[in-house]
Amino acid sequence: TTNPNLPFNKFAAIYDGGSVFGISGEISFAAGEKIDVLLGAKYNAYSLDSLPEPYHKPSSEMKLGLSFLATKKIRIWSEVYYYGARKALDLKSSPAKDIDLDGFIDLNAGVDYKLTDSFLVFLSLNNILNTDYQRYYNYPVHGIQVMGGLMYKF
Repeated sequence: TTNPNLPFNKFAAIYDGGSVFGISGEISFAAGEKIDVLLGAKYNAYSLDSLPEPYHKPSSEMKLGLSFLATKKIRIWSEVYYYGARKALDLKSSPAKDIDLDGFIDLNAGVDYKLTDSFLVFLSLNNILNTDYQRYYNYPVHGIQVMGGLMYKF
């Protein structure tokens, strides 16, 4: 049912029976001692009992990652993600209507500096293409994002 009193930026869980057929795979390999490559893909086909679409679920996803060990302490990496088109349900409209969410490509990169075996400093850039997209309806992804930090393994 449609509830016009729902805040626009909250999820309402909608359940349905059905099945999903999925194929996914990932392959990673080391090209020498300094380069690592990751390639992954996923495809899903949904069959639902009553809903017309599986909301916020793309039929296809892909990723490509590349990591380069510049020195013993410095690792430079990049990741590209593709997330396919999907449907969302706008519960604020009366009656509720399906919304098309476009597929998107997200390019990320970063550098890690290993201070010790258990302590490193990192800097990452996300959404380098500054793409305006919504992974979930009414949840826009910010433009270019820069994040830095420390990681400690114990």
